[in-house]
Amino acid sequence: MRMVLRRYGVLAVGLVFLAVVTSACRPASKQQLSDTVKKELAALQNEKSLIEEKLRDIERSRAMLEQSNRDLRHAVESIQNALNTIQTRLETLEAVPPTTTLAAKRLPLVVSILLGVIVIFCVLLYLKLRSMRTRERKQSPSQEVAGDSGAGPSQTPTPNP
Repeated sequence: MRMVLRRYGVLAVGLVFLAVVTSACRPASKQQLSDTVKKELAALQNEKSLIEEKLRDIERSRAMLEQSNRDLRHAVESIQNALNTIQTRLETLEAVPPTTTLAAKRLPLVVSILLGVIVIFCVLLYLKLRSMRTRERKQSPSQEVAGDSGAGPSQTPTPNP
C-alpha cells in the first residue's frame, strides 16, 4: 500500500505540475475595461487619426510648395536667360557703326507750296471778313440815327457770324 500511495503522490505532484505549466502557457484572459477607459481610448484614437490626417496635409502642402519653388526657379532662370540674350543683342547693335546718317524727313516741295498758298488764302479771307464787320458796325449807328426820325422802329440787319 505504501507503494500505491507513493504512486498516487507522484501522480498528484505530476498533475499539479501539469496544471501549473498549462496555466502559465495559456494566454492571459482579457480584463474588462471600464467605460471611462474605453471612452478615453476612443478619444485618443480619434486624436491620433486627426493628427495623422494633419500630417498628410502638411506633407501634401510641403510637396506643393517644393513644386511651386521649382516652378519659380525655372521662371526666374528663363527671365534671366532672356535678359542675357537681349543684353547681348544690344551690345552687338551698339558695337556696329552706323552706315549712313538719317536725314530729317521733309514734305515734298509741291505739298509745301500748296500748304503755303492755303495758309495765305485763309489769312486774307480772315482779314476781308474782319474789315467787312468793322464797316458794318460803323454803318449801323448812322442808319439808326437816321431811322429815329421815322415813325416805326428801325430795322437793322443783324450780321451773321
